[in-house]
This record gives sequence, C-alpha cells and structure tokens, in this order.
Amino acid sequence: QGFREQMQTERCVSQCYSVAAPADYVLIVHAQSLSAYERWAEAAIQGNQDVLRYETTVAFTTVKFTTQIAVS
Repeated sequence: QGFREQMQTERCVSQCYSVAAPADYVLIVHAQSLSAYERWAEAAIQGNQDVLRYETTVAFTTVKFTTQIAVS
C-alpha cells in the first residue's frame, strides 16, 4: 500500500498535505497522548518501508484557528 493510500485510511490522520521540500508530506495527527502518538508512529510511519525519515512537531496551544478565507 502506498503512503498516500495508507494515510487516507489512518483514523488519527485528519489532514495530509503533499508539500515542497524539505519534507514531502505534512500530516495533522490527533492522538490521546504522546505515548499513543508514539505507538501509532512506530507502526504507521516507521513501519512503512517508503518512509526514510520523519520529524514530529507538537502543538502545545492553538493561538488561532479558522476555516474562513479572507477575500478582498
């Protein structure tokens, strides 16, 4: 199963973006705890032979979130 197809089936992945370098993808992942995320990442990311390297960034606080797009 390819990476894109796998991410479409992962329940904890709410968003998956194909982006320009240095990364190929950005994922928005929701987990109950850091240890739950770690278990998921070990299975889904480290267990995927197509993934050579990955980084994790943890959001501590939401400063701003909106789905509205300002059109001028």
